[in-house]
Amino acid sequence: MKTAFKQEIEKDAVMKTAPNRLLSELSSFYIISNSMAWKLIYKKTEINSAKEMDSFLF
Repeated sequence: MKTAFKQEIEKDAVMKTAPNRLLSELSSFYIISNSMAWKLIYKKTEINSAKEMDSFLF
């Protein structure tokens, strides 16, 4: 039962678009934090552009 349920979830379009949606949300977060003159740091590395997040995630 668990395997069948897992397979259905993996086939769903939501799972296929999840990485793009996550990057979109994080890019928005970067833009907001940057406009407030905050530094966005991920694993001790400062992120200087929204495109840099792509290399950390994927």
